[in-house]
Amino acid sequence: MNDQSNPSFPIKNNIMVPQETVTYVYANGIRFEAQEFPDYDDLGPSDIPETSRTTDANGQFVDAPLGMCISQALTGSFIQNIRLRSYAVGREPL
Repeated sequence: MNDQSNPSFPIKNNIMVPQETVTYVYANGIRFEAQEFPDYDDLGPSDIPETSRTTDANGQFVDAPLGMCISQALTGSFIQNIRLRSYAVGREPL
């Protein structure tokens, strides 16, 4: 994660919370709204061991892959938005 200055600098902070939305999930031209998450939710932790709720000491995080399986050839797409929420010391996420 980098700040917004020019040139940008890494934000090395282990208390940011990565969150995502997943929308417009399509497989073979069919929309699967039941697989969509339109409201921001924490990325981790998940079943993937490398994920966690917050960024690591370098301000980085692991996002578990999103996939789907069907019994035929598949062309899929979706839109994923990611944001990082930060903590004020001693408080819940801002």
